[in-house]
Amino acid sequence: MPTLSSIYRHVDVRWETLDLITIADDEIFYMGQNIQALVGTGCTIVLNPSPVIGAEISFMVGGDWETTSSTISGAGKNIMSSQENLVLDTNKPLKLVYQNESRGWVFGI
Repeated sequence: MPTLSSIYRHVDVRWETLDLITIADDEIFYMGQNIQALVGTGCTIVLNPSPVIGAEISFMVGGDWETTSSTISGAGKNIMSSQENLVLDTNKPLKLVYQNESRGWVFGI
């Protein structure tokens, strides 16, 4: 399973352009698109199963992911060309942008 710490690169996340939601610790949350999320620990985030190209979701650290990771599911869509979930295990913000069916959700800038 890919982890954020193993594939992380610096991402300049701009928070002011998207609606903000908060995902509490140990919550399962089904995402829309074009959202920014403050994510707690132990969460499972399920991305939109029918995203449009260019849809974006930004994630801010809302807890210590290095101690208790959270997980992002692509809901049948790839994340970084993989069907596996992405584990948030480092305390860094990130942005995912839906690119296409093959690559799926990729790191945005």
